[in-house]
Amino acid sequence: MDVNQSSTKIKSEILDDLTLRFILNNEEFIHLDPEEYYFILEQAYWYALDFFKIKFITLPVFAEQIFVHNDISIDSLSDYLKFKKYKQSVKVFGTILFSPDMTHVLVVKQGNNNNNITFPKGKKIKNENGMECAIRETFEEVGYDVTDKIVDISVTVFDKITFYCAFNVDMKYPFKTNTRNEISKIFWFDLRKFNDIKDKKEYKIFYIAYKAIQSKVLEIKKSLFKFDLKKLSSEIDKAMEKV
Repeated sequence: MDVNQSSTKIKSEILDDLTLRFILNNEEFIHLDPEEYYFILEQAYWYALDFFKIKFITLPVFAEQIFVHNDISIDSLSDYLKFKKYKQSVKVFGTILFSPDMTHVLVVKQGNNNNNITFPKGKKIKNENGMECAIRETFEEVGYDVTDKIVDISVTVFDKITFYCAFNVDMKYPFKTNTRNEISKIFWFDLRKFNDIKDKKEYKIFYIAYKAIQSKVLEIKKSLFKFDLKKLSSEIDKAMEKV
């Protein structure tokens, strides 16, 4: 690959900084498989976009400039294609966060020119099970720890993306993403408007996932509120006042 094909040539001092942060601090970098070292380069890439405001450069071209700067001889394009194929095979896990009365779910609008509206989610990393991934990714994307709320009730879509349910989440919690450029908006979606989004492309994953688990959620909601003692007590008090 010819780095001169890129419209952006990264400054030497920036490449020095990135090398120190992401390569020199990882002694095993050069011995890693493409699937592993490209994950590190991808972190460096997003860091460069965020903090150095580098524009108009793709990940493979960015990687090539890093390698040339450090005199590392690697077929970066070939390795990038391996990495890309590997990423497509990695399972994704996330969480459907429900409000206490189960009338709303928390959704995120993705950034980076991707306007999809879905539930917090992300790719699993090594030695991590699905629920651990869902907890980590949810915290990264919305700043909320679902460890004490998440349950082993899930739905899988496209044979790749699995969402676990988390109940009784405070709607007043100050959600805030811990990522950069990945999430542009976090908001509660009113499930009474669910049928209105059926044909909206940006809601595709959201719609398919919730539609698949909707009946189970309704059963849970019915059982949870069937014997709402607080509500029952309130109704009894009102009835007694009329006597």
